Amino acid sequence: MSKKVQQKNIQTESGDVVGRDKIVNSPKKIKISQIRRLFQELSEEYDNKDKIEEICFELTEYQIEKDVIGLDAKLNDAGCTENYIEDAEIVKQKFAKKLYHYQEYQSAQRIFVLLLAQVSELFRAKILPLLNSGKDVIELQNDIYIEIINPVYELLNREASEDNVLYLNQAEIKGMVYYLTGRCHIKWVA
Repeated sequence: MSKKVQQKNIQTESGDVVGRDKIVNSPKKIKISQIRRLFQELSEEYDNKDKIEEICFELTEYQIEKDVIGLDAKLNDAGCTENYIEDAEIVKQKFAKKLYHYQEYQSAQRIFVLLLAQVSELFRAKILPLLNSGKDVIELQNDIYIEIINPVYELLNREASEDNVLYLNQAEIKGMVYYLTGRCHIKWVA
């Protein structure tokens, strides 16, 4: 038989009064990806109109044009048709407008840096070898979609599914390819 214990007039400044074992379940910290965290931060910055004036070094590097030859001349040298070049210019401008519009948000800058770096590296790893092996540029449209646009879009659907600011779409991801080409960060010919 257990005895009844009665406690009276217990006063504490803070904390708990426990008669026996105290079990504390602290919530586990859920790790999220860098890009998901950046999209969450962007949402807060956007809602609070928390803008900055300076552009981060990494994004500035992508915005610098490394030569004076335009996108059309580069794609023309690679053997692209007028229609191809026109489409590339349109999607490049679409992306450039979005980049310019959101570059005042620190998190957006970081998101763009991560995505531009991924597009650039995917192009070098997946598309450039096809170009170097002699594959025709026009035939590369499907490869660009499969190897660059689709993986980046899937990443955004997975990690930025709650994005309520940028809403990056597949045409803008394609525009990143030509934005980087126009600024000579991606080369189509050796």
